[in-house]
Amino acid sequence: AQLVTYWGTGTGSSTANISVTPSASTITTTDPLTVTTSVAGSGSLGTPTGTVTLTTGTYSSGAQPLSSGGYVFSVSAASLPIGSDALTVAYSGDPTYASVTNNSTTIQVNGLTPTLTVTPTTTSLNSGVALPVTVTVAGPSGDPVPGGTVTLSSGTYSSGAQPLTAGSYSFTIPANSLVAGSNTLAVSYSGDSVYVPTSNNTVSVQVTLSSYALSAASNT
Repeated sequence: AQLVTYWGTGTGSSTANISVTPSASTITTTDPLTVTTSVAGSGSLGTPTGTVTLTTGTYSSGAQPLSSGGYVFSVSAASLPIGSDALTVAYSGDPTYASVTNNSTTIQVNGLTPTLTVTPTTTSLNSGVALPVTVTVAGPSGDPVPGGTVTLSSGTYSSGAQPLTAGSYSFTIPANSLVAGSNTLAVSYSGDSVYVPTSNNTVSVQVTLSSYALSAASNT
């Protein structure tokens, strides 16, 4: 019964060779990628059958059936992590050929650099007044809207990481958080699956200390 049940699931011991050919060695995160895979065996033993699976980082194609010993993977844009990605193709094996893995092919995935815009409501204020600041993170026209977080800081003040909504976030720096004189507003963007981390610290605001008029309630 066991022999009949598992008759078609075993793999052979003959050696098969996998070739992996990506359509490009360097792409950006917004580019799709085609990966052609071929599994070759000995001519006398026939063409390998079974499945192949492409993985790299957190991406997995799932098992795909071979056709005439080959399969062409289509990897959609923004599916691969930014950086140097090793493409790993695993062959399942079949009744003639043993399973085998090829992970010798590497491609470079470059993220896009967004543009950060820092817009305070004023560049000159009294220390006792809160300061609203809008930060916008934008990508090239036609590309995805950046996600991730932004952090606004100046001197000892820091907003902490705040999530972008539609590519922007509106901060409010509390009163008396900035020092007297010139304050540089620095913004750090975390990056996401498409865009690389970026910083902008080119906006300055001038803060004047609050002054108070003192008077005695009585001369006696």
